[in-house]
Amino acid sequence: TVYAGFEDGVVRALYRTKSEWKRLQVFKPHNAAVTAMAFTSDGAMLATGGADNNIFIFSGTMTSDKGRTFEPVGFIEMSSTVSSLSWRSDGQALLVTCMD
Repeated sequence: TVYAGFEDGVVRALYRTKSEWKRLQVFKPHNAAVTAMAFTSDGAMLATGGADNNIFIFSGTMTSDKGRTFEPVGFIEMSSTVSSLSWRSDGQALLVTCMD
């Protein structure tokens, strides 16, 4: 499964079958470009950061053999564009860096 963030704030999840890529999930957490994404080590949580100065947190659920789909848990407004995200190894804390 591949997750990609786009300039319009959309996140797309794709999975590969034997012959093609298929869409698993599409969601739009941000009103500007997605600038960072990070998964917990077990893949159960996803954080996305954007040029809209927001971080969104999602909780994942397995969908058979295709991967996880994610539902929003909450968001945090930052003081500037999010440039990188990294979960602590236990998934209980998120390190955030911003442009300013």
